[in-house]
Amino acid sequence: MKYYLNDGKKSVSSNKPEEINLELALEALRSLPNEEELKDNFIGFTKSKEETIQFIRKQEDDWIIDIPQYKNGKYCGSENKSGLTTGNVIQIVSKFFLGEDWKVLLDSFSITGHNINQTMKPSLSPKCPFCGTQVREPKKTWKIKKDDTFLVVGLYKCPQCYRFFKK
Repeated sequence: MKYYLNDGKKSVSSNKPEEINLELALEALRSLPNEEELKDNFIGFTKSKEETIQFIRKQEDDWIIDIPQYKNGKYCGSENKSGLTTGNVIQIVSKFFLGEDWKVLLDSFSITGHNINQTMKPSLSPKCPFCGTQVREPKKTWKIKKDDTFLVVGLYKCPQCYRFFKK
């Protein structure tokens, strides 16, 4: 298992995650500062490019989970949920490390959440504002943080008229 983080003392890039065991992962989680102590705190765990979970600690016992979504190896958005407790996060990370079904556990918590720009079905994919053609995959996406949530903006190129647009 590999991890990446920014805890104010150490920074491990998501582009070059480092090996970690479960015991050290849980220790890193417990010691992650909250947003008042460090605005851009985060920790993420990855088994592969397409199997990653990451967390932001809002307050002492208030977390956000962000789950990147991939299709055919390309990033296509993320799902995030807020209102997790430290105990919830420890349970999720433990199951993730042990190869158990952590998603069922996540769904069992009474927390708020939503999908952000997940893989678009044809009926939900954006239409080119210039010619009306549906465009399935963005060329590039980026996250914008607003309050407790992250918005994902996509840059699309229309296959019909070849013009770019944001959605």
